[in-house]
Amino acid sequence: MHRQFLRLFLSIVSITVLVLFLQLAFFLIFNRFMENSWKETIFDEFAASIDNTVTSIDLESGNNIGSLIVGASSERISGIVFRDKSGRIALAMGVSPKGLPVPQVMENYNSESVSAIKNLKLKVSSEVDNLNVHDIKIDRPKYRLSLDFTVYPNGIKGPINSIAFESIDLSGKESVSYPDKINSKDVAGTIEIAVNGEVESYLDVLVFSLDYYNPTRYIINSLLNGFVVTLFVGILIALVGAYIISRKNGRYVKSILSSLESLSKGEHDVKRIKTRISDYWRISNAIIELDKNLKRHSELRKEWIRSISHDLNTPVASMNILIECAKDGIYPLDMALIEKIKNENDALKERIASIAFYSYLLSPDTKAKSERISLINEIDSAIMAVAGKYTLSVDPDIYIQGDSELILRALEEVMKNAVSYSKGSDEIRLYAERYGDFIVLRVVNGGTLPLPMPNFFEPWAKGDESRNSSGSGMGLSIVYQIMIMNGGRVSISQAGENVVLALYLVESK
Repeated sequence: MHRQFLRLFLSIVSITVLVLFLQLAFFLIFNRFMENSWKETIFDEFAASIDNTVTSIDLESGNNIGSLIVGASSERISGIVFRDKSGRIALAMGVSPKGLPVPQVMENYNSESVSAIKNLKLKVSSEVDNLNVHDIKIDRPKYRLSLDFTVYPNGIKGPINSIAFESIDLSGKESVSYPDKINSKDVAGTIEIAVNGEVESYLDVLVFSLDYYNPTRYIINSLLNGFVVTLFVGILIALVGAYIISRKNGRYVKSILSSLESLSKGEHDVKRIKTRISDYWRISNAIIELDKNLKRHSELRKEWIRSISHDLNTPVASMNILIECAKDGIYPLDMALIEKIKNENDALKERIASIAFYSYLLSPDTKAKSERISLINEIDSAIMAVAGKYTLSVDPDIYIQGDSELILRALEEVMKNAVSYSKGSDEIRLYAERYGDFIVLRVVNGGTLPLPMPNFFEPWAKGDESRNSSGSGMGLSIVYQIMIMNGGRVSISQAGENVVLALYLVESK
């Protein structure tokens, strides 16, 4: 019971842990998907806001690119980073998604640009060294902001003539140097900025992650805490459930062991287990059937011993009577008496040989050969060995698969049985036909099967009324065993005034 409890406990715990692990894995995968979807959605909304602003911007109003971009941001965007065309960070605003200040580098930006940035919604962080960076992989630009400036002869850029926003969606990733506090998953997307047809800079958008918001973080932590609590509750349920189930199963197992021990001691009439569990109910039924079969086999063994004693004792008793009569002078010791004694001795030898051959067939070392056999040739050989009147209807092109010697012995036993029990001079009909993968050879002779019909394929299954007839009752049991060994089967039935014995032989393709 202790081992069963341990097995059940470990099984239930394993299933519980597996389910929780799958749930946790699903949660983490789904959370990762939500994070990516969240960043992509916010970035697309940011791009759409820029696009809407571009289509309605008044170029004469003096709006600059800084106010345009920052004005399109929302509270979900944590920071904006400008990179020059070489990839170096030129200007950074806001904070990292984790709330840490984003470093700012203002090289190559004039005072007017800086002044304009200072008046924007996002705060400018303190200046840091550009060397404190690491390389990360980010997605290539998904959108492009194209600006057309007026350029004066002295190289100074004048007012913006036109501005456009479009989707370019360059596939792949690029390597960028970023401050240590920012990693690749913090960058939601990149917008390419082109001035007069040439790429001048890149705009990277940083978005607050889902767990930055207190309600979201609370929900995630609550779910994780729920997983931990569920794990302990599952283990507790597994402990209680395993104990209850193992205790209940232990009673059934003890009952089964008790029944099997009784059977092993030769005791019969075991009791059925009272249970509603289908598996144990089937096991109990199987034990009851086993008990019946063992009891029947025990009775059959006793019957076999009686049958063997009777069948072997009959010719021996006849020989003893003849010899005693010869000694007392009742019968003269001549050739006729010797012939009678010889006939009884031959009958005894035949019965002993049948028993020995049947035991040989039952041996686990006996294997049937598999060879291609002509059915008509096998039947002709059997007819030559067993004299009788036969009508044959068998296609000469039919071939079967099996052991030639064993199948010939089976045919001889069938024909002996048919000749022995046929009515007088009735002919014995043999005909064959195909039935699926089998060739069915039917042997028909006149006669009537006894009722109730015994199992003719059990040894000595002639019935008491046939004790005075010739034969030992071993013939059909030998036939049955040979057919099983060759992958076939045999049946016997009554058809009007005839007895039909059918041999199902495996056809050779």
